[in-house]
Amino acid sequence: MQRFTTIMFLLLALVGCNLAVEPPLPTPDVPLLEFHSPPTEARVIEGATLGFDISARDSTVGIEKIIFFIDGSVVQEALIGNYEVRPLFRVNIEWTAQAIGWHDVSAIAYRPDGTQSREEHISIEVIAP
Repeated sequence: MQRFTTIMFLLLALVGCNLAVEPPLPTPDVPLLEFHSPPTEARVIEGATLGFDISARDSTVGIEKIIFFIDGSVVQEALIGNYEVRPLFRVNIEWTAQAIGWHDVSAIAYRPDGTQSREEHISIEVIAP
């Protein structure tokens, strides 16, 4: 019986230790960016025009611009204009497929104060006609 009591005491002590753990710190609020189309690993024929449907959300200050990259190089900067910001900013960016092979496509959304979203990536394969 004494062994049972000792084990129960140790178990209660261990459970009690978990009660003192502080909750995790909240993550900082940053804009969210999402590719709606095309899907990652899509294929496109070289020379064809491909549209990228991208949206960015920010519930605090709003979105000012989205910068679009192919293989790390800026292809287009989509600005709302007139010093406006919006909680939801959705753009369609067109690109003429070039250079056969796989390409890293990415985008970043920005608030007016320069706070940026995580860079989101998809892969696109350009194939021969």
